[in-house]
Amino acid sequence: MSPLFASYYFPSLDSPAHLYNAKLILELLQGDNYIVQHFYQYNPSLVPNWVGHALLALFYFIFGEWWLAEKLMLVIYFVSLPLAADYFIRTIGGNRWLSFWSLPFVFSFVFSIGFYNFSLSIIFALLFLSKSWKFFERQFSVKEILILFSLLLMVYFSHGFTFLLTLFIWGASALPCLIHDWKKSQSIKSMMMGIIKAVVLILPLVILYRLNTAYHSGIPTFLERLDLMKDLFRWRSLIVYHEGKEERWTVMMSLLTIALLILVFARTKFRFTLPQQRVILTVITLFMLFFLLPDNTGSAGFISVRIQGWLALMTIVFLSVSTVPNRLALATTMFMLVAHFALVNFHAKVVRKDGRFLEQCAVAQQYIPEHSVLHFEDLSGDWRFQHFSNFIALQSEDVACTENYEANVDYFPLCFKSMSKDLVDSLNCIEQKLIMKPVVKDSIYQNTLKERLAKGNRIVFENEAIVLLQSTK
Repeated sequence: MSPLFASYYFPSLDSPAHLYNAKLILELLQGDNYIVQHFYQYNPSLVPNWVGHALLALFYFIFGEWWLAEKLMLVIYFVSLPLAADYFIRTIGGNRWLSFWSLPFVFSFVFSIGFYNFSLSIIFALLFLSKSWKFFERQFSVKEILILFSLLLMVYFSHGFTFLLTLFIWGASALPCLIHDWKKSQSIKSMMMGIIKAVVLILPLVILYRLNTAYHSGIPTFLERLDLMKDLFRWRSLIVYHEGKEERWTVMMSLLTIALLILVFARTKFRFTLPQQRVILTVITLFMLFFLLPDNTGSAGFISVRIQGWLALMTIVFLSVSTVPNRLALATTMFMLVAHFALVNFHAKVVRKDGRFLEQCAVAQQYIPEHSVLHFEDLSGDWRFQHFSNFIALQSEDVACTENYEANVDYFPLCFKSMSKDLVDSLNCIEQKLIMKPVVKDSIYQNTLKERLAKGNRIVFENEAIVLLQSTK
């Protein structure tokens, strides 16, 4: 967890938007914020992506500090993910030394860019897979069914893509179990009963997903097969900030995994036990999805990286239930931990550096008065600052950011009621514009600033990274 405490705020692409929209959820609930009430409303659909926002809002409501609310949620995630992976491996009878291999997956690429809801969803997915492991082998009580339904519901309200992926993984792992049961009983009746029970469990949530998740007609983009193979070999999902400095460690982890896989296949001669069959089929399913699905659908991105992370994790789970000698499992785990701590050390250095930049810019928060509308122009050329204005608006009440990507799409808790210029002009509010400066002050920045000043704006705060303007109308 050292990277979490390397800076006051945790720097990432989407974290400012998550924090700001969690703040809006509370302000709409209170109902006494004039500007926010005109701009935003709750999403009328029961969309995913609620869990992370709800936790942030709850922790802020209790403790009154946004940096602390974020820290608490991330600590819960950092602790819970490896414990959930260990619980899954323990449930299926795996070698628990391999549980330590889940540690690098905590600080993954998708986590580093602020995909908090997706990251949290992995925890609930692993718990669901653990609790449902013997679903097709014995009779479950009503209480156990309700627990499974609740966990799957939490997966849904965390992230829609993980919800679908969990159903694929569960279905793939169930198939060998159903076939084994059919061979043993020589009756298709028990097999059909298992399928019917599963359908009854998941059907309400599948309907919920179908009714409340919009389908976009964006043009999907696919990665080249060669690039996918490279990403698979180097565990792209664990490369966060710098390919050259992190790749050597992720490749080491990948090579250790490949070496153990070769050993397992040589020792078993492809004659797998039932638990091995169940996990290997999930690995095959994820492998196929990795090459078949687009990397970007027009409304969701980094799909390949997300699947690759799940694929690597399930491969480790397969190794845990295989005939890996205990001493070898311990030795390879030690090598893996060396690589893991090297990555953690590098991550902490980058977070510390970016955090200092974030803290420097956070000074502008005191220049955002109540009842403001904040516009944003990013001239930095750095894609990590796309949602930075959301962070600047955190410490002031009743502030609407016109750059709020979550409110512009239909799969987050909030959406825009209106964001028109006519509405801004009609409100008795203070208009401010935040400009993110480029590293080298080019002519585009100079001309933009001159144009804004000529249109009746004055500079109220400026440092090396940003300039904050206020309308003098």
